[in-house]
Amino acid sequence: MKVLHVIARMNVGGTATYLLNLIQGLERQGVESLLALGRVPSNESEDQRIASIKLHRIETLSRAISPISDLKARRELDKLIKEYKPDVMHTHTFKAGLLIRSKKRQVPIIHTFHGHHLYDPDYGKFAGFVLNTIERRLAKKSTKILTIGSRVGDELLAARIGSREQYRSIAPGIAPINKVNREVILEKFSLPRAGLNVLWMGRLTRVKRADRVIELAKRFVGVNFLIAGDGELRALLEEQAPSNLYFLGIQSPDELFSIADIVLLTSDSEGMPLTLIEAQMAALPCLASDVGSVSEIIDDGVTGFISSNDIDQLALSLAKLIDDSMLRSTMAKAAAIRAKENFSVEKMVASHIQSYQQVIK
Repeated sequence: MKVLHVIARMNVGGTATYLLNLIQGLERQGVESLLALGRVPSNESEDQRIASIKLHRIETLSRAISPISDLKARRELDKLIKEYKPDVMHTHTFKAGLLIRSKKRQVPIIHTFHGHHLYDPDYGKFAGFVLNTIERRLAKKSTKILTIGSRVGDELLAARIGSREQYRSIAPGIAPINKVNREVILEKFSLPRAGLNVLWMGRLTRVKRADRVIELAKRFVGVNFLIAGDGELRALLEEQAPSNLYFLGIQSPDELFSIADIVLLTSDSEGMPLTLIEAQMAALPCLASDVGSVSEIIDDGVTGFISSNDIDQLALSLAKLIDDSMLRSTMAKAAAIRAKENFSVEKMVASHIQSYQQVIK
């Protein structure tokens, strides 16, 4: 079986990790995969792990909408499809799905929503209406639609995108986290030896709401808050940050989870955030806003807390974790068990192979 994966960019983040784990897992099961991808914009970093998989770079392909470049990218994709002769085409995120599904194809197409735009503040009412209209039409060209979490699929269906029988939810597969020496990493990042560390990881964009981390850091002055990631808002956020908040940039998850005591997510919109799965793999309690499929990762009150986006509610739940070391320890153990049972790479790969076989038939 040959699968052609298409994505606009492989910037550092959850989608890249998901796709890399999938492709490498498929190869181990004898499924040949080729990833066609474009370039990341200047304000993002490309995941360097892509060097470990088979690639076809399309220079004119990017996340931004550009009619001339997009037409060139689609022509190159057409040529690649003709030469590679895949059994299945698997598109990831909006732009790749648009270029492949906007034209009639003889090969079955699977499209994966790694999240959605429905609650993203970067999209206004008109932009949201346009995207919904486009996605409804593209769904008709999809043999199957995969979502990262069942809640994401339910929300897309509520927006009349696709039909129920097209959908399947497949949870991300995450490799075990290899923790390293805590003291060594604290020294590497010049962080305090004393105090709890609350870790936030993600792109520094509006939808991720890192500004809420700043507010929490101001309320818990005896706790160290760590922001790991980069993006267009970094400079502005650094100007507003209190002295107990540290910006680490993009770093190894193994190192970051080795120094974290609590993992925090404050987004306005998510699919199924891999950061939370990785945190639970690393036996860490989590606090997250109730968005996307977060409730499918965290067992509220057992492996962490799920909160509204209200800053007072977030602070209340965070205080419980900060003040109770026994609660953190109990939740950490439960989180590790839950993550290993539900989010293995093997389980994710097997579900994809089954979906590929179904659409080929």
